Amino acid sequence: MAVPPAPRVRPLRTLVRSRVLRLATRVPSERMQRWRTARTGIGPTLLDVAEAIVRSGPIQVAAGPGVGSILPTGLLTVDHAQAGLLVRGSVEPPFAEALRRHLPAAGAFWDVGANLGYFALLGARIGGPGTQVVAVDPVPAHARSVAEIVALNRLEDVHVLQLAAWREPGEVELVLPSDGAWAHLAATVAGRAPGDRLTVDAIPLDALLEPGSGLRPPDVIKIDVEGAELGVLDGLARTVAEHHPVLLVETHDTADPVSAWAAAHGYRVENLERPQPIAGLGGQLAALVPAS
Repeated sequence: MAVPPAPRVRPLRTLVRSRVLRLATRVPSERMQRWRTARTGIGPTLLDVAEAIVRSGPIQVAAGPGVGSILPTGLLTVDHAQAGLLVRGSVEPPFAEALRRHLPAAGAFWDVGANLGYFALLGARIGGPGTQVVAVDPVPAHARSVAEIVALNRLEDVHVLQLAAWREPGEVELVLPSDGAWAHLAATVAGRAPGDRLTVDAIPLDALLEPGSGLRPPDVIKIDVEGAELGVLDGLARTVAEHHPVLLVETHDTADPVSAWAAAHGYRVENLERPQPIAGLGGQLAALVPAS
């Protein structure tokens, strides 16, 4: 996907929007939901005003490894699942710390299930000059968001691919709930929120390293694909065998099969959230690290 020209960022307005979003995300979710459904009153009015301010331009990350970075707000509502975390720089700290530990300077990072693009940004920031980032997400709005982040922060060598990662090439059906943060492949997850359906192109990630692609073998791959983890991992068999990247995986209901996959491919599994093994614990943030 082409990256748009870098827009003009007005620092004072950006700071005001960021402050408004931080304040708005302190409102308890139950109260926010009541305001969403109410038609009159001070609460709904405040919500509308806050949302109009926040969505009028970009915000700035306040802390964490992405501190000072600029984020677009086109997809953000004040009650978006990650709104408060994004503006505070606290999205999944275990993943951010693992990325800091495992991504070398001027390394290569693949962000699979890039969502709004925060971890693609972190990879570029943590790796520093010379880092190559590949952001993969099948949701058109997410791919546009990543491209905006690249432009806003003047990042270099970031490749945005609007594709689904899967074990084989072809087409897959994507489910888009009202909150796009939870988009998922229809074939892999049962019982999730209903939503619109979209047919998207899918590839195994091994295909990214075909001759002439211009992409480097990854040092770290982050995988957050809402239940499609095994399909993504199966499509990485050659890359894993030849290049041994560290894999940062958010398991959903796949902790046990992901553990089995890791053992079969010579990887050890580190639970990034607690001391126990991930097997049997359901959704966990895990690092799959080459055993030797």
